[in-house]
Amino acid sequence: MKMSNLNSKSSANSLNVNEINDIDLFKLDRKTRKTKIVATLGPASRDKIRELILAGVNVFRLNFSHVTDYSTQVPIIREIRKVSKELNLCVAILGDLCGPKIRNNGFKDRDSIPLEKGQHLYLKASSELGNENTICMNTPQIIKQLQPEHRVLLDDGNISLRVIKRIAEDTLEVEVLSGTELKARKGINVPDLLVDIPALTEKDKRDAKFIWDQRLDFIALSFVQRRQDVQDLIDLMDEFRKEEEEKKKIYPPLGIPVDNLNDYDYNYLVEEIQLSPEWRPMVVSKIEKPQALDEIDEIIKVSDAIMVARGDLGVECQLEKVPIVQKELIRKVNGAEKPVITATQMLESMITNPVPTRAEVSDVANAVFDGTDAVMLSGECAAGAYPVESVKMMSSICRFAEENKDYTAKVELDLIKKTGINACRKNPSPFIDAIADSAVTAAKESNASAIIVYTDTGDTCHMISKRQRNSNIIAITYSSHVQRKLTILRGVHPMLINFKKNTNTNTMIPIANSEESKNNNNQIIFNLLSNLNSHHDYLNTDEVLAKSEHTIIERHPDWLSVGDKVVICSGYHPLLPGLCNTVKLSCFGDAIRTEKSKSS
Repeated sequence: MKMSNLNSKSSANSLNVNEINDIDLFKLDRKTRKTKIVATLGPASRDKIRELILAGVNVFRLNFSHVTDYSTQVPIIREIRKVSKELNLCVAILGDLCGPKIRNNGFKDRDSIPLEKGQHLYLKASSELGNENTICMNTPQIIKQLQPEHRVLLDDGNISLRVIKRIAEDTLEVEVLSGTELKARKGINVPDLLVDIPALTEKDKRDAKFIWDQRLDFIALSFVQRRQDVQDLIDLMDEFRKEEEEKKKIYPPLGIPVDNLNDYDYNYLVEEIQLSPEWRPMVVSKIEKPQALDEIDEIIKVSDAIMVARGDLGVECQLEKVPIVQKELIRKVNGAEKPVITATQMLESMITNPVPTRAEVSDVANAVFDGTDAVMLSGECAAGAYPVESVKMMSSICRFAEENKDYTAKVELDLIKKTGINACRKNPSPFIDAIADSAVTAAKESNASAIIVYTDTGDTCHMISKRQRNSNIIAITYSSHVQRKLTILRGVHPMLINFKKNTNTNTMIPIANSEESKNNNNQIIFNLLSNLNSHHDYLNTDEVLAKSEHTIIERHPDWLSVGDKVVICSGYHPLLPGLCNTVKLSCFGDAIRTEKSKSS
């Protein structure tokens, strides 16, 4: 059974979450669902990584807001990579930075203070504890910027204050507009201000270094307000790269002792030599401040992806505006040919209930209709009672929504050509727009079952995915890092294939065990990397196509059937010059037949 007819079969029977447990989710959802699922790992789900991947997770989110000991995260990252490899399912990891979350201090001799509408009290910049008449916060910049009539929201907007007047440089008099009880360490939002605080805190910088060192695929930046916030993170990672390059002049990568070189470390080393010199985690800008909307075009341009973070956005904007903002953001990001994630409270009731509300189901489906690349689960997976069931339900909702093609979003091609990813590259390809347009048109005209894309950077996949929201796109790459970053794109099924001759990167190269060798571990690892990197003899074009068909049949036999019409394309691909800037119409299996005829 192939991709195209799996969709029609699945629409024949309506499924609820209990029925989903009785079928093969891997065959039904993973190979037909185009919208991707991001799931947050937390106390409720850290021991369910395998079940969550099988249920449909494409990207795991690690929330660094609560991480103080990095050693607790390393086993989680390794487990995700290990299980993903065992299941032969590509799964990426997103590290989410905390950002400058502003909170109130605690209170003297009490856990909370009561607040009544009309009550006047003081808001003070201080490291001290507050009392029944004073709320203290350790952020003097905010107090200095606030002016009379500005709003101050606490506890996710449940408490609303209005600034009456300034008492001193560090103290304001405020009036309670709504709210009852304020507990310690609750979030503070100031929607009327462009906050003069960098988006990157010192903790964020330490977290970013850990994310870089662990080679996570995405890094999310919280509370973005301006383009410079994103640029600061990119510049920070450029510094990480320079530091790493300096160390590599002295030590080979990692410096792992040979006697401790396990399978995970070996695979890590293999990935290191395939790493592009320009590699860095993809920056996901979280839009949760209304001020970001004033500079959104510039923020999108410098970001690699956008997250519509509706939680804080709903606190700082009028709630009624959030759906409009969501649709506009998704439209703009699709126009820029970049991934967009819709997040927050999508299946919130499943934190405590085994099924979602009807409104939540409609919310997820509408995000799919808007054209989002991915939908995200937060508390549902991190702390909920039903993390696996939440993923299964999310997957099923997305799949059924996608089948209603009358409602799927149409990408505006004129917007794409003005603001697309090609325009943002340092060295734009002169042909990539034409290749993407031609591949999509050819797939439509020929009623192709899939578009097969050979990609070196992933850019061609971004452009095709944004032009055709209903096609199945099989992305073939030699780089595991490129493979994982494509997991976020709607409709893209990334595959890792090695096209080097006589090179098996899955087999450990024997390492000498002499005492002399063990005392020179760094040199041995350096030789190992040199050995792995010395093979530059690649298969020819016909062999590449034949190997690709063999691999698809072997790993995913129900994706395509022999004889299915496919469109094969590639942008600039330095390792496969015979496929560079190519669009080719073919029948699946033709390359295998050609190779057999040559050998006979």
